[in-house]
Amino acid sequence: MMHASRNVPPVTSLVSRPHASRLAGDDARFSIALMFGWFAAQVALRVLVSDSLELDEAEQTLDARTLALGYGTQPPLYTWLQHAFFRVFGVSVFSLALAKNAMLFAAWTFTLLAARRVMPARAAWLGTLSMLWLVSLSWDAQRDLTHTVLATTTAAALVHAFVLVAQRPGVGEYVWLGIALGLSVLAKYNNVAFAALLAGTALVVPQLRRRVFRVRLAWTIVVAALVVAPHALWLFGHWQLASEGTMSKMGADLAHASALAGWLAGLGSALLAFVGFVTPWWIVVLVFFGRRAWSAPGDPDAQRIARVYLLLFGALLVFLVVAGGVTHFKPRWFVPGLFVLPAMFFAVRPMLAEGPRAGAYRRATLAFGALIFVLLAAKAPVEGRFAKPGDLNEPTGALAAALRADGFTRGVIVSDERRLAARLRVQFPDSRIVLAGEAVPEAASRQPRIVIASDDRLPALLRKLGLAKHEGEMQRVALPYLYGADRPLRARYAWVVLGRS
Repeated sequence: MMHASRNVPPVTSLVSRPHASRLAGDDARFSIALMFGWFAAQVALRVLVSDSLELDEAEQTLDARTLALGYGTQPPLYTWLQHAFFRVFGVSVFSLALAKNAMLFAAWTFTLLAARRVMPARAAWLGTLSMLWLVSLSWDAQRDLTHTVLATTTAAALVHAFVLVAQRPGVGEYVWLGIALGLSVLAKYNNVAFAALLAGTALVVPQLRRRVFRVRLAWTIVVAALVVAPHALWLFGHWQLASEGTMSKMGADLAHASALAGWLAGLGSALLAFVGFVTPWWIVVLVFFGRRAWSAPGDPDAQRIARVYLLLFGALLVFLVVAGGVTHFKPRWFVPGLFVLPAMFFAVRPMLAEGPRAGAYRRATLAFGALIFVLLAAKAPVEGRFAKPGDLNEPTGALAAALRADGFTRGVIVSDERRLAARLRVQFPDSRIVLAGEAVPEAASRQPRIVIASDDRLPALLRKLGLAKHEGEMQRVALPYLYGADRPLRARYAWVVLGRS
């Protein structure tokens, strides 16, 4: 087996210790610096584009008001981290963007470091860089994803820990594997499936089985259990709350799990979601590498590992459809399990990372990243000016200015609209946000209170809260959407300020 770089062990180094110089070289530092710059630019862009919030950002802004062992259908780690970012950097769009992009930067860095341990440096860099072609990761993650982002980060950490264990199975490596495994479960429940795929691959591949499944694996199990234990105790008491949303999204119907029509629908949806996930990456690979994408000499050990992993992944999908009754899949659900696909491809055929075609592919990938950045920058302006205004076009700053002009600067904000309440939490970080139905703490009940909603919803909200007598005090405002000042469309809000100081 031949490789273009003689100083770098082939993928068979997955079960041997790599040279330390490969992990501390200038190329790794340059690659990490480039990724850091990319995600720092994303933070700046998000702050500059809009002071409003997308759906998932709004949910995290509300959930992160308090620390809890559970928050409903999703595990709590993202919210814990977001709460910490809010405590350090304040409740702001900057804190939201910084938290997300710090996680994405960590995901890409763990992927690169793991890849550099098992393949030539150029192949590792191209495999990591190629994640830009996975639109669910490069576009959707920036547009409006949260738990999937952290699931990818912890999955990448799990891959890094797995590689370390396979290369040098010491106690420290097994402990790190346990930490990564526990955090993966706390990031997103379906990461349990990803961990099972790694374990299954290690069981099937003999050289991995000999290295990974040792007595020291008990360290991994114990540490992971300790990391997950607090939330697991909460989960046992709230199992229906945590599971029903996920099963509903996946279209699970156990009563019809054996129906042929349901199987065909589920398998068809899985296939379409997979194609959607790997597009346009597979097209670009064929354009630049042609037949060499499948005919070039490859690393047989890497081929065996990749083949086993992908077969197990396919078997898992079939199991979910046939036994679980799942009939609906979305491309982004594949992110934690298949983000390693580009790195896996270049591990199988590392020689593709050399030569002029590889250089052209790298430049095209960087250009695609630049295009993603431009499209993200243009999304809110285009929607505000030419299309249906989106969440980022909500005139949150102008609404806050109107509230301040009416005398409200700090106090209790009550609303039955979660997104509106979250946006106002960012604008009034020193105020307490109370959703309709939540109790107002005694200490806060003596502060000025504002009840706010969309114009047509406020009267019903006041009646619901027993405040119908204040309908005559309502203030109304119609504000142009962000980037749409010259359009007739207006966002209409109404509020009542109670207990003015």
